[in-house]
Amino acid sequence: MSNEIFDMKRGIKARLENIPGLRVITYQPEDWSDFPVAIIRTDGTSASRSETEFVVTVMAGGSNRRESYDTLDSHIAASGEMSIEAAIDDDVTLGGAADRAYLVGVDNIRIVRMGARRYVGADFRIRVENRTKAEATPPKEERSDTLSNERDGTNRNYFDMTNIPGAHGALAQTKIDDPSGTWSGARRMWIAKRSGEGRDANLFFQAESGSMVRGSTIFEEGAAIWSGSAQASPEASGGECARMDWSKVGAYTTRSEFTLCGYARMTIAAPDIPSGRFRVLVRARTDTDNAELGTGHMGFGLGWSSGSTSKTPDESEAVFPETASEFRMLDLGELTLPPTAVPEGYAAPEFNLDIHGTLSGGGAKNDAGAHHFRWSVDCVTLLPIDEGEVVVSGVGPSERILLDTLSEAGPGVYMLDGSDTVLGPADFEGAPFRIGPEDTRVYVVRDDVSDPSGVKFGVETSLTPLTAGF
Repeated sequence: MSNEIFDMKRGIKARLENIPGLRVITYQPEDWSDFPVAIIRTDGTSASRSETEFVVTVMAGGSNRRESYDTLDSHIAASGEMSIEAAIDDDVTLGGAADRAYLVGVDNIRIVRMGARRYVGADFRIRVENRTKAEATPPKEERSDTLSNERDGTNRNYFDMTNIPGAHGALAQTKIDDPSGTWSGARRMWIAKRSGEGRDANLFFQAESGSMVRGSTIFEEGAAIWSGSAQASPEASGGECARMDWSKVGAYTTRSEFTLCGYARMTIAAPDIPSGRFRVLVRARTDTDNAELGTGHMGFGLGWSSGSTSKTPDESEAVFPETASEFRMLDLGELTLPPTAVPEGYAAPEFNLDIHGTLSGGGAKNDAGAHHFRWSVDCVTLLPIDEGEVVVSGVGPSERILLDTLSEAGPGVYMLDGSDTVLGPADFEGAPFRIGPEDTRVYVVRDDVSDPSGVKFGVETSLTPLTAGF
């Protein structure tokens, strides 16, 4: 390896000697009188020996001379006969000593005192890639899986990638499509990943398996009936949902102030409480015979309690389904759960995840028959977002999504047609992610009004190993 580094350094020296007037050496000089001068030193190499960093320190001359600053600026410039970058770019192989050499950046621009005088200079960082002489790169891999839009029993909304190729993980190109073309919803999809031990945590909860707790009445006067229980629903995950219901016979007036009407509680006991940062995605719907309050008034909010601390949502945090009487995937915001530290011999507190039904801006009246207001919660997904996420909007039933960190075009999210022709950039938030060297679980959740267990979509991933780090 030492001979290879020597050849690289000699190649850099040969390139820089093409710059008029620049003295190039590979050692610290005793005589600083001949300016400008460039000193090349090795700064480090990657564990795989496929990349080596060099620092070229250029001292342009005395700090009291304007010509010194002009000379340094000429060396920093991206082009021109005095440019360090242009000199390297003229032969990126350094005369055959490397696969590619390039200027990473210029830093540490400074004035240095040497003896009784001051000089102006800067450090030029040059990276040299020599992958063909490094350890053999594992071949590119293709993987595929078929997912459901839930995580109930054998159905799952994630796929696991183990035995990641490459010492430092892999660049990834992931395509997600619905081969059935049956997508019916807001055409919104959430994609995230989690690696290491935390990927095995249970992050999916069926609301009907929890408890339903009565909240405040939504009516201003008179007797009202509350009920909360598991209800059969063919559109729900597993065929059931948690339903909270306020009803009344005859005339009524709903409360005009923000009201927490009740909540579905899912209790997580230690040691199964996950830790990290999550996006709380709730599949839920509202239903009422009052057309004026069907949308924009009945919504949901996130609450929780653990030990002596708790949180209930306020009006600004309420989220309303875009349509009434249909299950929709709602983003109730972020939740951060720190690791649970418990003294030896003591039990950790349970964590209660509460999905509240809310009512805002009532006051409407109806004076005929029996009337109902229902909040149904199907399931909750804690989407892990501490390692990155992508939220894609506007996906058509026959369109495919491509998350790309592999192409030379740079990271991006794209829409494809049924023949994999690129339609253009997707409407998305976040950023596509690489895959680290640890076992990784990639989660996919989408908005759909249909029974999620009957919705299948395909995932195809291409992994290109990283052997020289990120």
